[in-house]
Amino acid sequence: MHIFAPTVWACTAATVDLEAVRRALQDDSFAQAKMAEAHRGTAATDEFQLRDGLLIRKGAIY
Repeated sequence: MHIFAPTVWACTAATVDLEAVRRALQDDSFAQAKMAEAHRGTAATDEFQLRDGLLIRKGAIY
């Protein structure tokens, strides 16, 4: 499951349970691999970033 919520929209228009998002990321093997790459600094591009334990892609929560 991939969760996309533009950061601005998520902050202004809806309440987002960030802990639920973090838990969902634990079950997503692709997200885990991208988080590990970002954490180690071995990602091929800067498309994915880590912020507050969340995986961010192009300004949106993954």
